Amino acid sequence: MAFAYPHVPHTRRHGPRGYQTVEAYKPWLRDEFTFRCIYCLWRERWCADGAQAFSVDHLVPRTTHPAGLYDYENLVYACCQRNALKQHAAPVLDPCREAFGAHLEVQSDGAVHALTPLGAMQIALCRLNRPVLLEARRLMLDLLTLLTTSDTAEARALWQRLCSFPDDLPQLALLRPPSGNTRPATLAMSYYAQRQRDELPETYEPAKDSKGGSRARPAPTKGSARGGDWGAHRGAVPWRRLAWGAERMKASSPSRKRASPSAAGMTALAVQGSPALAELYRVAACTTGVIRRPQEATHTSAMDMRKPTRQP
Repeated sequence: MAFAYPHVPHTRRHGPRGYQTVEAYKPWLRDEFTFRCIYCLWRERWCADGAQAFSVDHLVPRTTHPAGLYDYENLVYACCQRNALKQHAAPVLDPCREAFGAHLEVQSDGAVHALTPLGAMQIALCRLNRPVLLEARRLMLDLLTLLTTSDTAEARALWQRLCSFPDDLPQLALLRPPSGNTRPATLAMSYYAQRQRDELPETYEPAKDSKGGSRARPAPTKGSARGGDWGAHRGAVPWRRLAWGAERMKASSPSRKRASPSAAGMTALAVQGSPALAELYRVAACTTGVIRRPQEATHTSAMDMRKPTRQP
């Protein structure tokens, strides 16, 4: 499942030290937390601005713990929205100490359900169920479900695009932390190094590893009609709800231009008897980085189609 919180605490794979700017740690944290927000699980791949829609977050606020300002063990990867909403609040859950999956669960309708009081506090702190984010998460779930119920090559290609690694994987081996790296052996397992060895899966889902951390789950092998998670979710195609969600998101942002699929692509889908997929390509344009928004603050991402408003 695309929105699955880990059921084991995260084990740090990298250990850069000595940087005097928070941004210098960002490439390491992207690889560390598999290119997604630890709080809402939204991925870089689903944002028009990619990694620019994400930032470095402090588990223990720098206002109360200035010594941890540049401490890698105190840093995590989060989308700018969650980081801005969390602000200087006290930490609730540390992903390296607590398994988020023991406290939080994403349901089939996209809502994040609290399994414990700490989970409820985490939901409130990061506003994980605020309407815009909930609608975007539900739309993405429907989109992925629809793709996995289709046997067409177009559906498989789009599914792989949504679930693949970002193109701009950080080259960590070229970086030189001023005070060194406490875990240099793991550089060979960075996602860029795996891609260089042609070992990087086509798609990924975080999965448990032998050390209790997370790694990329193997993807379907090339040339196979089906494999891995592909086709695992069989059932009713939720294309009506998908189209409805797209219209809702479109209504909330009427000024944004959406790219349309080519006429040849639309025709190919219709010929293969998949009118829902023709609609799907249009919907996916707003989710996979096709939208180019006007210049806004860097904390605005594709998952939140309008600027956040402060609420008490």
